[in-house]
Amino acid sequence: MITIATVFSGGGGVECGAVGCGVQPIWGLEYDAEIASVYRMNFQDPLAVANICDVNPKSFTPPDVFHGSPPCPSFSRSKRGGLESAQDIQLAKSFAGFISELKSSIVTLENVPAYEGSESMKWVRDALSRGGYEWDESVYNSADYMVPQTRKRFVVRAVRGASLPPKPVASNQWISWHEAVEDLLGGLPESKMANWQLARLEDHWHGGCASWDYNTFVDEDGLLQCIRFPVTGGQTRTLDVWDEIPILVEGDAGGKRPPTVLVQDKPMFTVKTSGGGRVHRIVLPRPYRVLEVTPRCLARFQSFPDWYALPEGRGKKGLAQTVIGNAVPPAMYTAILESLLPVLE
Repeated sequence: MITIATVFSGGGGVECGAVGCGVQPIWGLEYDAEIASVYRMNFQDPLAVANICDVNPKSFTPPDVFHGSPPCPSFSRSKRGGLESAQDIQLAKSFAGFISELKSSIVTLENVPAYEGSESMKWVRDALSRGGYEWDESVYNSADYMVPQTRKRFVVRAVRGASLPPKPVASNQWISWHEAVEDLLGGLPESKMANWQLARLEDHWHGGCASWDYNTFVDEDGLLQCIRFPVTGGQTRTLDVWDEIPILVEGDAGGKRPPTVLVQDKPMFTVKTSGGGRVHRIVLPRPYRVLEVTPRCLARFQSFPDWYALPEGRGKKGLAQTVIGNAVPPAMYTAILESLLPVLE
C-alpha cells in the first residue's frame, strides 16, 4: 500500500486526488476546526487540528508521499499590495522541517503562482536540497488535467533517491463548465441576477469597454437578452440567449468590475472562496431561466467526485464554498501524483 499524508490539509482535495490513483491517506494536519470537520466527513484517517508551528514532525508516521499547500492570502492576486508576512515564512519553515524529518520518497507542494518567487519558497528549496531530492517547479493550468476550470497553480514535484519522472501530459481537450454540470441543471434552484450585476453588465456594453472577452446586453425590463463577444477579425457576434446558448455569469459585489460571462463551451474561471459578495448565475435559453450555482456545482468545477460530502444546512453554504475554493483540484493532483508513482515501483 502506498501512503500519503498532508499538512494544511483543508477539506481533503489532495486526498481525493490521491485516492483516485490508489494511494491511501494515513494522516493530515489542519489548523481550522470547522474546515477539519468537512475533512472528517469524507476520510477516516486521523486528522490533527493544530497549527503546524506548534507540532513536532517527529510525532508523525512518515508516508511515502508528503504534500503541503501553505496558506496563500499574502500571495494571492486578489490581495492588492499583499506582502509576505513573518507568519508566512514561519509556516514555510515548519513545512520544510516536516520535509527534513519525514524523508518521504515523494514530496509535492501546491500554491498560487506568486509563491514561486517568495522567501517562503526558498526555505522549501533548501530543505529539498539538503534532503537529496530532485525536483521541478512549474505553473500548471488545471484545465489541462481534466478539471473544468482555468485555475493556474504553482506546483513542486520532488523525488528522493530516484530520477525525477517527466511531467504529466496535458490533455488537448478542455472540459467546459456546461459539460461539468449539465446533468445538475434540472435540479438547481431558480434565482435572478443581482441588481448590481445587471447594472454593470449594461453599463459595460454601452460604455464600449474592450478589455473584456465577453459582453452582454440587458433590455429595459432587466432581462438578459443577448450576448456579444469578439470573434476573428475584430467583429462582434450577437447570440440571442432565448434561442441559442446557456451562459454562466460571474460577478463580485465589491468594486466596479463588470461580471465575466462564459459561453457554454468554455471552462469555468477560477473558483474562489465565499468572500467578497461573489455571485454566480447560469442563464438558460428556451425557456429563459436564471439558476443558482450551488456548492455542488462549484465542487464539480473543481473536479471533486460526487461521493465527496459537502456540509449542508443553514449557514453551511459559506463553509462549503471556502473548502472548495481553497482546495487543490483533485483531478489535477491525480495527474501530478500518477506522474511520480513510478519511483516507488
